[in-house]
Amino acid sequence: MNLVRWGIIIYTTVGLIHYVFGYLRFTKEFEFISKATGPYWIFYWLMLFSSTILPYSLLFRKLKDRPWYLLFIAFSMKLGVYFERFVLIVINFHRDYVPRSWSFKTFGFPTHEFLMIFLQGFLLAILLLVLYEFVDRKINMQSATSL
Repeated sequence: MNLVRWGIIIYTTVGLIHYVFGYLRFTKEFEFISKATGPYWIFYWLMLFSSTILPYSLLFRKLKDRPWYLLFIAFSMKLGVYFERFVLIVINFHRDYVPRSWSFKTFGFPTHEFLMIFLQGFLLAILLLVLYEFVDRKINMQSATSL
């Protein structure tokens, strides 16, 4: 459980550093302000909260040892990824008024996206295996004490 918890925290920290340096390197204040306060602002803040802020609640002593809370955090992080995709796709299409960019473009599948999705799936699989082992041990201990 501790390994999974620290894996989630390290993954979140790396994502947060990538997010901050992305905004520092490519300063587009108008895009940030329009995403944070535009018509789809709730999805932007849900993305930011569920992917970068909520996983740090695993540092609290009362929450870190609860396996169901760890599962909730993993699913909320995955939900944050879907909110990020929604924000990127819908807001960019919503604000795009240039006719030359309406043509169909084929997008490649970047390697870093594949690796991030793989890492999320891997962490979720480990989390589910740890939860299964935890529940299995609890059932075995209850059956051993009832005999």
